Amino acid sequence: RLQLQSPAKLNLMLHITGRLADGYHELQTVFQFIELYDQLQFEITDDGSISRPQGAMDIAEDDDLVVRAARLLQDRYRVSSGVRIQLDKHIPVGGGLGGGSSDAAATLLALARLTAPTTSTDGRDPGIDLHALAGGLGSDVPFFLDPRPALGTGRGERLEPIASTLRARVVLLNPGFP
Repeated sequence: RLQLQSPAKLNLMLHITGRLADGYHELQTVFQFIELYDQLQFEITDDGSISRPQGAMDIAEDDDLVVRAARLLQDRYRVSSGVRIQLDKHIPVGGGLGGGSSDAAATLLALARLTAPTTSTDGRDPGIDLHALAGGLGSDVPFFLDPRPALGTGRGERLEPIASTLRARVVLLNPGFP
């Protein structure tokens, strides 16, 4: 068993610089994590199944990024064990705070730790390349593998750590809809 918190993020700046051939926007952004977290608990199972009995109310289990992340790691690296994921949502769904992406990154980190002896976020280790997996799940998922202030370019997946730029208090308002 493993419990993790997954943080929310703000985009302190977002500049669209063009459109990529795959239809995504090319951008420059500054990511900053904030102290708002989802809670995740992972329990490895022997049967190979992946389940998320508790999560965001409006997201079907098969569509949830945590389930997609777990299946991607399981398929790509032929992991035979399964996992039961409990997700306690505190980050609003559809609020632009990266909750789903953060939960997916936490899932990759947890399962790599629980099921594989070697991991890598930068591809230098011959083990699991979490950065490559994260980028395939979503543009801002790689940020959450090591959530520290960063300049994001490309689709947001190319990251360069920077000094924290957030020097003010932030008030987040949730209107109750995405």
